[in-house]
Amino acid sequence: MHATTIHSLIGYRPGERPEYSDENKLRVNFVIIDEVSMVDLHLMHMLIQAVELDTKILLVGDTDQLPSVSPGNVLGDMIAAGIPTVRLTEVFRQAEESQIVTNAHRINKGKSLLIDREKNDFFFIPNEVPKNIADLIVLSVARFLNLGYELSDILVLSPMKKGPVGTFILNDLLREAVNPKTSCSKEWKIGNRLYRVGDKILQTQNNRDKDVYNGDIGIIRSIDKHFIPEDGEHREVLIADFSGKSVSYFREDMDQLELGYAITIHKSQGGEAPIVIIPMTTVHYTMLARNLVYTGLTRSKEKVVFIGTYRALNIAIANDKIAKRNSKLAERIRHFNQTSYKGMGRVDEYR
Repeated sequence: MHATTIHSLIGYRPGERPEYSDENKLRVNFVIIDEVSMVDLHLMHMLIQAVELDTKILLVGDTDQLPSVSPGNVLGDMIAAGIPTVRLTEVFRQAEESQIVTNAHRINKGKSLLIDREKNDFFFIPNEVPKNIADLIVLSVARFLNLGYELSDILVLSPMKKGPVGTFILNDLLREAVNPKTSCSKEWKIGNRLYRVGDKILQTQNNRDKDVYNGDIGIIRSIDKHFIPEDGEHREVLIADFSGKSVSYFREDMDQLELGYAITIHKSQGGEAPIVIIPMTTVHYTMLARNLVYTGLTRSKEKVVFIGTYRALNIAIANDKIAKRNSKLAERIRHFNQTSYKGMGRVDEYR
């Protein structure tokens, strides 16, 4: 069984027609799609067009997480349309007695957190000043590194990119704290962006040729000159490690990368790490929502640290008003099932 992205499966590159479509079908019997809450309407449409009518599709996802960035609420609409659904209740990412699990359930019910200080898997560090919150995040990361964790074990997740505790500022602060410049540091400056050996980085685009995809996190291992046979000359190459896989970048490829010491909660969907650290402040008021906190919290396998104010956290937990997405997908599936395919008798046979 081979795992791949939907983009790779159907041979889709933005701006181009997919390799597999209604005119050139994929020869597969069964497709399992994980993290379906992240799949937008357009991508799901292309996938459905690319498979045969008798192909079976299993959708796996969490409707309590954030919906896709692009239009649609595919998973929620399909469930609302009556597609047969099984809800899994046994948790494997965290230990059964974990406070992460307990508080994830409480958040979904709109209840405030319960933190047992006798345990060491859930922490809330109160502070009201955004600059102090950012400094405490840096200190927390340094603390976990001193305890023996690797950079790749720690996810710092912020609701926003901008602001005093957004990913832009946090990335700069964290880089200078855990990977400061030395006389031996090798760096690339690309426009106003700086990349240094040892930096934690985030891939922001799908790149099938390099086999790295949007949301992948790696570490820069070297910046050196290498002989490139295709060019017949030596060129500077940045080599990054993505979970044991070496990926090479030329300067012209660097628009695909960002610093990854801190990323947005949206970008973290589908990922996980032993440690998750999240700022919680009313500076992010417009983004404070129950599904945002739930998504960030459930990225953690071992420990969660919230830093900020209980007021901001409680505002988020109380806000379950997800912006309605008027795709009409659920209504169209119901209508199709009631009219065109009465003989089939099952919504999930609809393509």
